[in-house]
Amino acid sequence: MSEKTIPNPTFTAILFGLAGGIVGALVMGLLAYAIPAPNTGGDPFFIAAAKIMGFGNLAWAFGWLLHVVTGMGVGAVFGILVSRVSFLRNRKIGYKIIAGILVGFFAWVVLFIPMMTLLMPTATSVGTLGSGFLVNVTFGLILGVVFVLGQSFYLVEPTVTSYMCKVCGNGFPSENELRDHQHDKHLKASEETAKSS
Repeated sequence: MSEKTIPNPTFTAILFGLAGGIVGALVMGLLAYAIPAPNTGGDPFFIAAAKIMGFGNLAWAFGWLLHVVTGMGVGAVFGILVSRVSFLRNRKIGYKIIAGILVGFFAWVVLFIPMMTLLMPTATSVGTLGSGFLVNVTFGLILGVVFVLGQSFYLVEPTVTSYMCKVCGNGFPSENELRDHQHDKHLKASEETAKSS
């Protein structure tokens, strides 16, 4: 039995997701200025929504704060998802970027459309929903790209202890799990080989 220090994928994935959420929300917010919500004086949706909620002179600050915090939340959930789904956990870039775009689409359906129809029903149109789709998918794309870059360079990598199997190289969080693995995978296999000989 050998003990080795390995990365903690869940913690790291959450950090990369948060980073992607922040960068994605900032870029999405700037892009939203280019395609503002109608009848808002050129404000993006999140600032117009803060004005409707009654924040007055603080609407700009509160709108941006709410927007970035929402992006961070979506990014953290994305990080947890990536750390839990095995085919996303590997380093294949395409899967994570596609997953990021799907998260942007999901945010559009679950967050943008309901908030738009609830807060600004008269401004809701195919054009408004289309521009919302564009900025949300852009957010998802950036989330996926930042996540992949972070994972590629291991900007932050906390560690946990792992017990390594000398036969196959797999790591386990406890000695008991390593013993069970060695018994189930290697000892039984060698016994079956000996019986068939």
